Amino acid sequence: MISFLATVEFEQHDNQRFILSIYEQYKRIMFSTVRNYIPNCTMAEDLVQDALVKLIQKIPTMRKLNEKALSAYIVNTVKNVTINHIKNQQSLEKLHVACVYDEDFETEHQCNMPTPEEFLIIDESRGEFHEAFNKLSSKDKDVLVGKYVLGLTDKELAEMNGCKPNSIRMVLTRAKRRALEEIKKEACK
Repeated sequence: MISFLATVEFEQHDNQRFILSIYEQYKRIMFSTVRNYIPNCTMAEDLVQDALVKLIQKIPTMRKLNEKALSAYIVNTVKNVTINHIKNQQSLEKLHVACVYDEDFETEHQCNMPTPEEFLIIDESRGEFHEAFNKLSSKDKDVLVGKYVLGLTDKELAEMNGCKPNSIRMVLTRAKRRALEEIKKEACK
């Protein structure tokens, strides 16, 4: 029994030394990876610590990797922890905004419900919009839906459309112009 406990204690101590050596050797690249996404130094420290917790769980896997694979493994772990943190923050912000919007919308529109005539006008406008939208090219539809429905960033839209992030604004502007022209045509029918 004593030898088993001594073995477990030695293994834990060996794992501590291993993870400390990993931290010392790769801390600059870990912080650099986080700082590519988040400029806040305090948050970067927290995210590197979170990544280390993930890495501790993978010590047996990490011990088997060569130096190149190990550095890639560490960078990818830090990157994934950072991206997951950003996504969680964005989800929380959207949820907060949605809750505030729902409360404001509900109180504002309880008194201002549309009349039956207004409902007909709204429904007719929706139909005109759908007709106009269906006449757009698939590229215009994709870029408009990506930006205004899915909330993609300019970088993501640029990758999706095979252009530079600086060019996506012009692509969006042109798509909006063509959509507006189609809507005007439908309204004049």
